[in-house]
Amino acid sequence: MILLATPAAQIAPVASPVEECAWCWPLLHPEQPYPEEWSSTICTAHMAVFERQRAARRERLAQQAFTHDRNRKSYY
Repeated sequence: MILLATPAAQIAPVASPVEECAWCWPLLHPEQPYPEEWSSTICTAHMAVFERQRAARRERLAQQAFTHDRNRKSYY
């Protein structure tokens, strides 16, 4: 059985779920495990969600680094 690291309640719903997508599956079949014989795939809609999350995370980390550098004082 393939287990998802993210609970189904936290998976972003997409306009057109794809049954073969490992992230759409729990939304389409809440009580059924993802079929073991299928390779886990990700639909383009969920890939876009994860790309947006990744970009937001990168932006947050860049902002934190910028703020940290700006607040650091050099006494040398």
